[in-house]
Amino acid sequence: RQRQMCIRDRDDPDLDEHQAGVFFIKKVKEEFPDLKICVLTGTRHPLPQILHGLVDEIIRKPIDPIELLQTINAIIE
Repeated sequence: RQRQMCIRDRDDPDLDEHQAGVFFIKKVKEEFPDLKICVLTGTRHPLPQILHGLVDEIIRKPIDPIELLQTINAIIE
């Protein structure tokens, strides 16, 4: 069985931080409702309420490569 997930940095130069993340995640979930999503972020602020239930994991920067691999493995298992 093939497992899929999306890892995306929350920053997007064309949109403000909130719009970029929310827009992207909502669109991906509409198209691929079973896809696991992991958000990478440099902010310490909580995830916007609108994304609760849409995001499977948040990884805060700076990213520890071991933590990233462990998180990926946990999400796709």
